[in-house]
Amino acid sequence: VEFLCSRASIMTDGEIKGVFDLKQLPQLSGGGYELLVRNYSNAKDSLIRNADRHEELGRFLKLFFEERDVAEGTLRSALDSEVEVESFQYVHDTLEDVFVDLVSHREEQ
Repeated sequence: VEFLCSRASIMTDGEIKGVFDLKQLPQLSGGGYELLVRNYSNAKDSLIRNADRHEELGRFLKLFFEERDVAEGTLRSALDSEVEVESFQYVHDTLEDVFVDLVSHREEQ
């Protein structure tokens, strides 16, 4: 839907929950910064210290940050520690994430 459409609506239990301009999806949903590194074992503790959450994926470490300045500071620290940086990017929730969030709020009420 995100690839083919410019607008989408979300309907649950026969009721429209919202109509969304998909260009505005990053502003409508949660987002943050993702840093993916490898060969991080010597700097692991300092890298995860300020992360909001992290995942170890084999030889990779994926770090998530809500605040840009914290993410950029950790990126600088990784580069100074000679950790191999695979990627650094802003990520936001997908339309599916927004749908699940709307449906789960409905079920809680």
